Amino acid sequence: NAVEAVQKLTDPEKKVIDILSERRGEMINVTVTNFFSGTLQIEDGIPVTSKAEEQGFHGFGVRSMQLIAEKYGGHLQVKTDGDLFILSVYLMQA
Repeated sequence: NAVEAVQKLTDPEKKVIDILSERRGEMINVTVTNFFSGTLQIEDGIPVTSKAEEQGFHGFGVRSMQLIAEKYGGHLQVKTDGDLFILSVYLMQA
């Protein structure tokens, strides 16, 4: 999703995907940040696809990540800040 989002951008300086992994107390946090263009609709904490051919299947990959995180005592958070998309996954450290 991040790769597709930055490929659509015209500004080469925004064609960046940042991945950060860090330990926070008893949790491991993995955050993926990328620029995007247009608007992003979030439903139940998950982005809704903008691809017409995938309507009804929106957020399947992100939803799967959310379920896996919850299964192992963590959680997933999606947010935007202007033209930045930020996905964070928090997992309990083994």
